[in-house]
Amino acid sequence: MEKRTLCVVMPLFNEEASIRKTVEEWLTELRRVEVLDFTLLLIDDGSTDSSLSIIREFEVDSKEVVVKTGPNQGHGKSCLDGYRFAFEGGFELILQLDSDGQCDPRYFPRFLETLTSSDCDAVYGLRYYRKDGYIRYLVSRVLSVIAFCKTGIWVFDPNVPYRLFRAQTLSSLLSREFTISLYNVYLALYHKSCWKLRFVSIIFRDRWGGSPSVKLGSLWTLGFQFWVESGKMKI
Repeated sequence: MEKRTLCVVMPLFNEEASIRKTVEEWLTELRRVEVLDFTLLLIDDGSTDSSLSIIREFEVDSKEVVVKTGPNQGHGKSCLDGYRFAFEGGFELILQLDSDGQCDPRYFPRFLETLTSSDCDAVYGLRYYRKDGYIRYLVSRVLSVIAFCKTGIWVFDPNVPYRLFRAQTLSSLLSREFTISLYNVYLALYHKSCWKLRFVSIIFRDRWGGSPSVKLGSLWTLGFQFWVESGKMKI
C-alpha cells in the first residue's frame, strides 16, 4: 500500500519548558501510523530561550524532523509559512498543532480515519472542554461571533490549533497576499465555506509548562484587530 505523505506544521516561540516532551510524544504517535510517511516541521518564531537548540537536537537525531527559523512574526504567519512549505513540497496532508502539549495525540487516529474514510477535505478539533481556563474558551467564542457577523460563516472553534486537511485545499489560497493576523481563523472560515469540513470532539489539555506566548490582554487586542481586518476578507 502506498503511504500518504503528511507534513505536521508546529510553530513555537519560547517553549523550552514543553517542546521536548511535545515532540517526543508526537513522534511516537506518528511513527505508529504505518500508512503515513511524515515530516514534522518545527518553525521557531524567533525564540529567545533554548527552544531552538532543543529542536535542533531533534533535527540531527530524527530523520522526520525539519527545522525552519526566522524572526518573530506571530503564530498565524508562522502557520502560513508552514502551509506553504507543505504545499510546495508536494505533501498530500497537513496537520497543524501547537507546541505546548495541549494537543493530545490520542485523538489523531480519529482525525485520520475521518479524513480518509469519509467524503471530507478537512477535519478540525472541537474543544468541548478546555483545561487552560474559561477566559480562553470565552475568547474563542467571541472570535466565532465576530467571524459570523463579518462573513455569515459559523465555525464553533475557528482558532483551534488541532486540524488535519488535504493540501489541495490550499491551491487557490496561497497565492493571495494576507495581512490578517489570525490566519488560522480565516482558514477555518475558508474550509467551512469552500470545502467539506468535519469535526472531532477533543479535550484540550493544559500546557506541559511555561506560559502562552499570546497573553490574555493580547487576545482581546487580536480579536478587535480581527474585527477590523475581517471586513477586508474574501472567502
